[in-house]
Amino acid sequence: MSKLTLHPLNSDARLVEPEDFSHLSVASPATAILTDFRDHKPMVVETDETALSAEHQMRAAHVRLKLVVDGKHRLVGTISDEELRGECLVRQVANGMPRDEVSVGELMRPRSELKAVDYQQLKHATIGDLIAALQDEGVRHCLVVEPAEGHVRGMISVGDIARRLHVPVDICERLSFADLARAMSGRGA
Repeated sequence: MSKLTLHPLNSDARLVEPEDFSHLSVASPATAILTDFRDHKPMVVETDETALSAEHQMRAAHVRLKLVVDGKHRLVGTISDEELRGECLVRQVANGMPRDEVSVGELMRPRSELKAVDYQQLKHATIGDLIAALQDEGVRHCLVVEPAEGHVRGMISVGDIARRLHVPVDICERLSFADLARAMSGRGA
């Protein structure tokens, strides 16, 4: 066994982050930008959690999106910081629901509207390929799945891509029929 010596921290020592050692470009493998749930526990919130509590948790964790699970820990949707502060929340409050009683389940984007990419395809793609696919679909996040195993393997975020590449990545989000229906029914987007 080796004997370790502890010493005072130097005043010029700085924190490092993975980005300090990872020089990515659009030609880098797309898997380099994956938040892999084999290595990172997914950030989740339950459907019955209040929107106010979820927003607080997300702000404290510095995340813009969480996966939404039901009481049996099954994925039922996603919730973004925009949805927690957006038009749908305002509409719920305007209709008489106290802000602190609006639940994540009432504001979330349901599973049926989420986009995903197969992990096997992702393994053969570049970050540039991934950006193009996200732009084509008009989405800022997508899940990564392993259909043969029935797993949601991870998540990809445009915000992570932009931060790691040190360039803005523009996504023009498209309104789906479901978004329009929600807006027309008073549920918001």
